[in-house]
Amino acid sequence: MDASTFNWWPFFYGAIIFQGVFLGIVLLATKKGYPTANRYLAAMMFIFSLALVERVISLSGLYQTWPHLLFVSSPFWFMLPPLYYFYARSFTGQSVHFSPIQLLHVVPVILVVVYFTPYYLWSKEMKLIFIQDRSLFYNHEESFIYSSVYYIQSLGYLIGSIFVFGNYGKQILSNKWLLLSYSALTLYVLFNTVQSVYYFLTYENLFDFKLWGTPIYAVVIFSLAYFALIKPEMIFVPSWKLWQQKNGRLSADEMDNIITSLRKLMQTQKLYLNCDLKYSDVAAGLGISVRSLSDALNEHAGLSFNDFVNEYRIHEAKQFILKGKLENETMLAVALNSGFKNKSSFNRVFKNQTGQTPTEFLQSSSHERAFNVAL
Repeated sequence: MDASTFNWWPFFYGAIIFQGVFLGIVLLATKKGYPTANRYLAAMMFIFSLALVERVISLSGLYQTWPHLLFVSSPFWFMLPPLYYFYARSFTGQSVHFSPIQLLHVVPVILVVVYFTPYYLWSKEMKLIFIQDRSLFYNHEESFIYSSVYYIQSLGYLIGSIFVFGNYGKQILSNKWLLLSYSALTLYVLFNTVQSVYYFLTYENLFDFKLWGTPIYAVVIFSLAYFALIKPEMIFVPSWKLWQQKNGRLSADEMDNIITSLRKLMQTQKLYLNCDLKYSDVAAGLGISVRSLSDALNEHAGLSFNDFVNEYRIHEAKQFILKGKLENETMLAVALNSGFKNKSSFNRVFKNQTGQTPTEFLQSSSHERAFNVAL
């Protein structure tokens, strides 16, 4: 085959899909950074990869074999913008509650599915005719409306995400890596919006990306994943500058800031539920060195790392017991669900911190609840 006529685009897009799936799997498996936020980022990787499958089919000419996959990827593109926002909220410690009103996020996806349903129901012959000459079916106004809905949706969620970073991420985003990435993505979408309007008015492209638009988009969102996995400290950098400390010592204010951020990290991300949680994981999440974290805990809070984490685990276990959830559970289940590796360490730490064994605490709390009911 002549190298000058070799179509390498399907392989290039296929590599992008592979990279997206790989990053999604690693994000789900890693304990670095914020695991909850990483799940939204992983979903972003998977959905983006699924959206590209149809592109590979088109570029490789496989539509002739699988014509029924026509437009299957369209709804996936409309799933991505809400994930931008969910990731931003989760990363900055804001809750992402799923309630009936959250169904509004999927309205654009539903509308796209409804819009393309007639195309999905076409016969194989009709789809092949469409694939061979799309100009026979092209509607300029409909195409513009479809693009406008996507770009408006994307801009709305991206601007909302930037607002979240600006208002809730000040203490963990002094390096602005996420804000910069989201801003770059916003500019990219904004440019495509302008290009769409220009094409609608002139029937010409303002700038011909050819097939490079999607790889550019991939670079931006993959950079989020790479920073979250490889260099989380480049994202999770606190507002104080630890490298400017004199004589390598933390001031009282700096240690207080670290403890405050550490407590927020524990409360919002519940890292203590990870039984294998390490100093390095938490330090990376805060964007500081292990030594700085150790100094803040030992000198300012007067606690070792294990004692600090176990306080949260014991509180979790006590809440589990007090809420009467032990009817169908064992103490071993309480221990594991609270972040302990085994029952023996759970019993020992529980007795050290409360003066009672878990069973004694259960009995006393049961008596107290019975007394309150009697009253």
